[in-house]
Amino acid sequence: MDDRIRLKQHVGKSVRDFTNQHPSEIEGHAATATQLSTVVDRMDQLFSLFETGQREVRAATREKDRLLDVIRREFLLPLAAIARGNSTLDPGLARRFRAPKPGGDQSAYLGAARAIRALGEEHKTLFIRDGMPASFVEDFEQALDAYDAAAAVANTNRQLHVQSRAELRVQGQGVMTLIRRLDGINRTRYRKDPHLYQAWLAARNVAWPVVNQTRLEGNKQQPAA
Repeated sequence: MDDRIRLKQHVGKSVRDFTNQHPSEIEGHAATATQLSTVVDRMDQLFSLFETGQREVRAATREKDRLLDVIRREFLLPLAAIARGNSTLDPGLARRFRAPKPGGDQSAYLGAARAIRALGEEHKTLFIRDGMPASFVEDFEQALDAYDAAAAVANTNRQLHVQSRAELRVQGQGVMTLIRRLDGINRTRYRKDPHLYQAWLAARNVAWPVVNQTRLEGNKQQPAA
């Protein structure tokens, strides 16, 4: 997440707290302060959604990787080895049990795995006789279904992550728009009260990243080689 968005939320909270401590009967001030509070609260919700989505995507991705390893190590490779070594299988049929290469298109990989599982079910007796567990077809199907479930969780939370980030950018811009309006009101409101004016400036001040202007100007003055 862009740190500038968090800074905007930070200054929004600071300004909200100041306006709560120094309410005003000025119509524009009251309405803007209410809007600012709503936006800041919404940003809190969005940051929570953003972080949840990010965390859940990472967890689901780890689970997908684990299940891909299970599918390959416990089912695809053993079925391919048995099919290749059993002379009662037609060579052409045995080749259909060849494990797909990992690391490519996941949809194609899982599709090939499902095709091998279905073919294994057709020749279930042979594979059980040569060492596969009696429940290997069901276990294979469960592993494939678990992968699909983990992929669905990852996709749902990735969408949540992306949508919350996009809305945070919009809300961050909204915070600054509202603060600029309050600034215009308070500059007039506190024109005869230097103490409160300085307090207002402190409330809306955030240490935004500042470019080293001296360094930039120095670079501009350097003659071309």
